[in-house]
Parts: sequence; structure tokens; C-alpha cells
Amino acid sequence: MPTEERLIAFTPAEVLEAMKEFAHRKNRPMPRGKLDGLTFVPGGEPALVLDISVTGSPIAQKIAFRHAEVAAALIMFCKDRAIPLPKASKSLVDREGVPAFRIIFESNA
Repeated sequence: MPTEERLIAFTPAEVLEAMKEFAHRKNRPMPRGKLDGLTFVPGGEPALVLDISVTGSPIAQKIAFRHAEVAAALIMFCKDRAIPLPKASKSLVDREGVPAFRIIFESNA
């Protein structure tokens, strides 16, 4: 059975924006600041840790998200920006340290 694979990749800035929007919708406060680092662990929990430096604080705040939260945030990010997401199997994968969607299409031919 032939398969097709696609990757929808995001920049660290897009991931940060997606997570901020997700947190806002879930009434989960996020610090305002600059993204200092992003750690994505495809097979572990937490799935994503953002290091955000807050003005006036010498220590970056770490904000953690589970896999389901990261996936939901990226799906909402795509929908809000009219980025088409195919109706197919999706999984989060690591692409150069940043989460991406791996999409698998299976042909019935």
C-alpha cells in the first residue's frame, strides 16, 4: 500500500505565538517577554518547555506544555491563519529542535 508523507514545520517564533494564543484561550497566564529557548521532547513529558526572559528578572521563566496541548495549539494556529490541515493521521515530530506535524496519507489503491 503506497503512502505519502508531509511535514508542516514551524519556526520557534510561530510556536511561541501558538502557545501564547493557546494559553490565553485556556486562561493560563504566560509571562510577557522574549523567547530565550525552546526545548521539544517528542517522546517525553513535558513535550515542550519555553524559556522566557522577563524584563527586570535575571532568570528565565520555564513554561511547560504536554503533547496534547502543543498539538492543539498548533492546530488552532493553523486554523486561525487559514493554513490547510489535511484530514489524515498527524503526529508531532522534532524538526531541528522545534515541533512539526508529520502527516501520513495511506492510499487504498
